[in-house]
Amino acid sequence: MTKVKLAVAAALAGMIGMAYAADMPKEINIAYVKAPFNLQNIVMKDQKSLEKVFEKYGTTVKWHTITSGAKQAQAMAAGALVKEGMSVKDVEFLSMDQPAALSALLSGNVDAALLAASGVIKAQEAGCQVVTTAKGLVKVNLVMTVRAKFAEEYPDAVKEVVEVQRKTLEWINAHRTDAIALGAKEHGIGIEEATQLADWSNYYNVVTDEDIEGLKEDQAFLIENDMMQKAVDVEKLVLPVARQ
Repeated sequence: MTKVKLAVAAALAGMIGMAYAADMPKEINIAYVKAPFNLQNIVMKDQKSLEKVFEKYGTTVKWHTITSGAKQAQAMAAGALVKEGMSVKDVEFLSMDQPAALSALLSGNVDAALLAASGVIKAQEAGCQVVTTAKGLVKVNLVMTVRAKFAEEYPDAVKEVVEVQRKTLEWINAHRTDAIALGAKEHGIGIEEATQLADWSNYYNVVTDEDIEGLKEDQAFLIENDMMQKAVDVEKLVLPVARQ
């Protein structure tokens, strides 16, 4: 598992000219999110680990970079406001991705910005101060997700992806210096700063009962901030392969 959400989607499999690839998709599209300091994603993408595994099935792996979580950020900012006795009416929210938010903050075009990982470090290096954090608002436990239909149609593909992620974590633990160097390069920061981000992170590969309770609390937070209309059964959302 990973500390950052990795969304996996796929087109319906067409006719594949290899009999042993019949139960695999023709293409897998992966949302690439490098922040927070997601070494598992960074290493997998850099080493083309998924591409190497799925090559034998004739499956193409495509990465799609995502840098914005605007509504999620606004919800967390609103919870920061409530703690200080304010409301969303007291501020003007501007929707932008993290690089743009950092630039706007450093140029003085906004008074504050919600940043993560290397964005926080770069802002501090430029003289900005941390006003508050999301600690206590949500449990930072972002997970890898997959569409239900994809999981039903291609269970073996899901298992392959999970296995690659777990092997990637083993590689990171065995080659921590190299992994941090990759992360530093991807985020455009120094080794010292990257090491600090890695120390702040908790990389894992199995979803526990505690993690599930955290997801339930996150769901309550999303509903409270009008980002979800109704609750779902969190227990049923977690695939057995994630807990093994």
